[in-house]
Amino acid sequence: MNGTSVHLGIFVTEEGAARAYDRMAVWCKLNGLEDKKGPGGKVGHSLIEDLNFDYVEYEGEVEELGCMTQAEVVAGASTRAHFSST
Repeated sequence: MNGTSVHLGIFVTEEGAARAYDRMAVWCKLNGLEDKKGPGGKVGHSLIEDLNFDYVEYEGEVEELGCMTQAEVVAGASTRAHFSST
């Protein structure tokens, strides 16, 4: 991330897109890549504060996300969304 945008894919449902964002936010948190400035320039803003769903829903994925590269999270984002929407 490091101040750059990352395209997570094209999603069939809003929920699929929201969950892909959430998983990337959790991955960023695990890898110390959180925004230093959030909405309105708020310093120290955490991406976890902006999750679409409760963090508890992702606790079972933390270990797996912690072992993944950013590219693997991105690749899995659209795959998970595709299978969850069918």
